[in-house]
Amino acid sequence: MERAPLDQFRAELHDAKFCLVIRGDTPSTHAIYDALAANCLPILVSDRWSEVARPFSRGPHGKLWGEFDYEAFTVKFSEETWLNDIDGVVEKIQSILADDAVSEHYYNQMQIGRRELLWSYPNNVVSAHALFAAKNCMVTF
Repeated sequence: MERAPLDQFRAELHDAKFCLVIRGDTPSTHAIYDALAANCLPILVSDRWSEVARPFSRGPHGKLWGEFDYEAFTVKFSEETWLNDIDGVVEKIQSILADDAVSEHYYNQMQIGRRELLWSYPNNVVSAHALFAAKNCMVTF
């Protein structure tokens, strides 16, 4: 199999309503940013993403918390569900598409997420979050 040319990949991403964000070798992936940049609702398949890969999360001793409600603009499935109940996954996605109020809620929340996480989004607040996270990571002696 060959990779799709970048222009084709970009066009297909921008035409999609949902974009798969599947973990790689680690629980994190850049695909969530690709999905948000394409204005595409992320379908997140990663059991530990919330615990170890959420941007601008912070906390002591491996426990992270953050200021964003990622679940408000992300459709999340466990890795087990993704592998063993694809019919349930399809049903969930179809239920979102069938309900205009739910679809609109996800879309509106995604616009907030885009402003919070994408440097290229107009009037973004990414730099404020990065500076706040850096300040909280500083060790004082």
